[in-house]
Amino acid sequence: MREYRYTTPHGIEVTRTVSQVVHRRGLAHLARELDRHRGIYLSSGYEYPGDIRAGTIGSACPPLEIVSYDRRVELRPLNERGRKILDMFHPVLAGHPTGEEFGFESGILAAG
Repeated sequence: MREYRYTTPHGIEVTRTVSQVVHRRGLAHLARELDRHRGIYLSSGYEYPGDIRAGTIGSACPPLEIVSYDRRVELRPLNERGRKILDMFHPVLAGHPTGEEFGFESGILAAG
């Protein structure tokens, strides 16, 4: 597994791990997780030479969800990790020049 670490311009430290899945063994483990937990599975067989390649990405048990409707945007924590992420996002989003002010409402970071 490859691990990537970087710090955003606002001082948020990010760690990302990339792992390869042997497709012969399938993605049964991820499918089982997605049956029980929130997550995402995206797969593309489309290839364009030199630009876009076929690939698959999947993840289960995300720390937060983003919900948007009308002019409202909500970042909702799904676990303790999500609450900590929102605490980091709040000062960044609060000063964003969108005209909307982000603030906490019952544990949800929202604007609009």
